[in-house]
Amino acid sequence: MDTGLGSGNYGNITEMLSDKHPNTIEIEVTFFENCDVVCSFCGHEKESTEGMSSKEMFAKLKSIEKFLDTANKNVAFANVHLLGGELLQDRLMTGDKDCYLELYYSWLEDYKKICEDRGFNPRCVIVTNNLTTKVEMVKDFLDTVRDELMPCDLIVSYDMSGRPITRQYRHNLGYFKDYISNINMVATSASMKKIMRNDDAFFKQLYCDFEIYIDDFLPDPESEHLIPSDELLLEFMHFCRKEFPKIMPYSWSVEVMEKELCEMVEISGSTLNKTTILPDGRVTNYAWDRHKPEMFNRPFILEDNTNMLYDFVMENDCLSCEHFDYCHMRCPVLWSWKNRERSEGCVNKRFYDAINNEEV
Repeated sequence: MDTGLGSGNYGNITEMLSDKHPNTIEIEVTFFENCDVVCSFCGHEKESTEGMSSKEMFAKLKSIEKFLDTANKNVAFANVHLLGGELLQDRLMTGDKDCYLELYYSWLEDYKKICEDRGFNPRCVIVTNNLTTKVEMVKDFLDTVRDELMPCDLIVSYDMSGRPITRQYRHNLGYFKDYISNINMVATSASMKKIMRNDDAFFKQLYCDFEIYIDDFLPDPESEHLIPSDELLLEFMHFCRKEFPKIMPYSWSVEVMEKELCEMVEISGSTLNKTTILPDGRVTNYAWDRHKPEMFNRPFILEDNTNMLYDFVMENDCLSCEHFDYCHMRCPVLWSWKNRERSEGCVNKRFYDAINNEEV
């Protein structure tokens, strides 16, 4: 077995972390970058039409077939995450003949067949900025997919410092409450600081009403100033534990640790059980084609980041760490970003060590 660069299993890292594999497959499909909102942290080309034709959308299913042909079948679901841009923007739902919801439904019909032919249970998650005014159309679409095809939920993105939070956004949270699996917040330094200053009262309301997931921020060169330093990340993790203890992914790791549960926490933000399909149909493992080797402090291959995951595990002595079982680990691609502020030692280990010291 080739376990070198580009092999998809650098240094046999897949076997090393076999007990921490996610229990689901994640297929991230970005149909297109076209979007109706400009967010400060996002590098998408808002007016791009690449990937928006039905031909381009359905061509991506071939890559999914290829991925699932060799994927681990010992999982609960094959989750497809459908993203833009913004898939639910109003201008894509103007009438029966040019409504993209019909395209998405037909695409999911084919996805269901691909999964079931290979022994996988399909599931769909649509990531949205939650600003659509076509709420009844979207609700009918979600109900039809749920009734006729597969479980289907929304992930609603939130960023109080880089995106407008409008009256429509607030209305849609209530309207789609039973369809929202979680609120996803990109972990930029600006957002972290605002939360820790208690400058965002709406965030507290979201925390009470929904599960919130803090997602690692992988920047573009123009937004790398928004990468949190290791010290800020550590401070934020401690703050969340005290003020917002249910926030994922930290909450489950801390609960397993403090209650001494016999659970192996799955790795988050990694390459395992995952593939990414870009608007032009290119298949990667997480990064985009605008990410270049010079942006990282170790070899970078667009299609395979297992060398970064391997280096993270080796340099932080993860396999011998006393916190290994419940540690959620970190995104190895962001960890390998060259121009970010680093600290000595593993942030996660320092976090869990501090919790242990509190209990002494």
